[in-house]
Amino acid sequence: MPARPLLLAPLLVGLLVGGLVAGCSSGAGSAGATPAVAGATEGATPLGPAPTVTPLAAPSPGTGAVDLYVSLNSTGEVFPESVVEAGQHTCERVSYLVQVSEDEFRAALDGPLTLADTAVPLLCPDLLGPLARARGGIGEGESAVAAGDPGAVAPGEYRSVTAAAGCTWSVRDGAGATSSQGGVATAGEVATLVVGATDAAVNSAGCGLWLPVAG
Repeated sequence: MPARPLLLAPLLVGLLVGGLVAGCSSGAGSAGATPAVAGATEGATPLGPAPTVTPLAAPSPGTGAVDLYVSLNSTGEVFPESVVEAGQHTCERVSYLVQVSEDEFRAALDGPLTLADTAVPLLCPDLLGPLARARGGIGEGESAVAAGDPGAVAPGEYRSVTAAAGCTWSVRDGAGATSSQGGVATAGEVATLVVGATDAAVNSAGCGLWLPVAG
């Protein structure tokens, strides 16, 4: 009978040591693992979830708009298709930035989005409003005149960037009378309009973007 406990002793020691080793291995593995975060998504970043951007209307270039864009941006060293593709990429970037950060959008206009002044009016005109406001310019339709109002046109001199053939514009004073008007006969022609301090509204049709003339 005394021999039976001696035979069981090595077996019990082996089981005890095996359990300790397994427990240590399990602990080491869990310490190095990344804990799951409740509610985490694939697009999450250390700063929070990636922004959700609402797609804007698809670009709808008017007749001759693509040809005018190519003529304004072609250097003769690249294919027209490549010029248009660069403009479309610019439109996609503008579409994103105007929904995410107005400050980043304004900063990018002087850097990677230098094509926006011609690409937006001609290839993605739905974005012309945000571009005109960011550039301190004039877009399509009627705009109120008010000094110091970011949503209005400031008095000053403006020059067309992407006027189409048949572009017309007019400026009205506070009494509703037309103080100046004009038009463009040839696509791409540069026109100039002046908004006075007593004017109340500007109306632009088919002229695309007007930018302020640096004083």
